[in-house]
Amino acid sequence: SGLHAKLNALEQTWRDQEQRRFAEQFEQTLKALNKFGAASEDHISFLMRKAAHIEEYLGQR
Repeated sequence: SGLHAKLNALEQTWRDQEQRRFAEQFEQTLKALNKFGAASEDHISFLMRKAAHIEEYLGQR
């Protein structure tokens, strides 16, 4: 991803213990964001189905 490219560029000039810790935290955060994104997509589908049922119900009144 674009973020990985920027991290790789940063690693070319920043090489110490703090950089390693930053890179590890970056990877953990990226994994959490990816997991959140996937869960959000699933929840969006669920909410869209609920909204369709509500619209159908309201249309019958």
